[in-house]
Amino acid sequence: MADEALRDRVIQSWRQVQAREVAKKRAEEIAKKVREAMKPIGETLAEETVTGKPGTGYVTVRPTGLFSWYQMPVVPPSPSMQQRAEPELTSIPGLKPLGNEFMDKVLREMKPGTIGIAECFDKSEVYVVQLTSRDPSTPEGWDMMKKMFLAHGVAPEYRTLVEDDRAIYGRNGLDALMKRENVRYADRPEQSDQPEQSEP
Repeated sequence: MADEALRDRVIQSWRQVQAREVAKKRAEEIAKKVREAMKPIGETLAEETVTGKPGTGYVTVRPTGLFSWYQMPVVPPSPSMQQRAEPELTSIPGLKPLGNEFMDKVLREMKPGTIGIAECFDKSEVYVVQLTSRDPSTPEGWDMMKKMFLAHGVAPEYRTLVEDDRAIYGRNGLDALMKRENVRYADRPEQSDQPEQSEP
């Protein structure tokens, strides 16, 4: 019985992996069609089916509005819980939980006006994404945001994210963010990326 159960789980996992690859391939086809159409995405996909075959359901085009990587809970903890409200990954109505990979792809890698694909957290769905805008959208806007961040520092509730990232992945996510955005503290000495060497 144990061997049969294990075999069933392996077959199920294999089928899921195969289905993901098919979904990603189909999403790339749809993304290519949208890029080449030079028309609004809703108009381009008005008669497009999920699989590309008749009778399989039409593709849903869903405007999301502005959203951020993280959001504060809509309902904060009650005063009796003696607990500070902590940021959580943003959820978008109608979509499955998205995860950090989706956010990194859409909010950091993609540029306004581009079209790409991104998977939800459990990779059971693939979305075709058209990024229409980003705020801030200019280098000046980014510089202003960095100055505001340095002036106010990291809010206490966001330090929990750094601690969680270190506990799970063994890294300091805040330091990685600082390095990526070329942010340096004025009161800290410069540190070289090269390992220290000593004289023999």
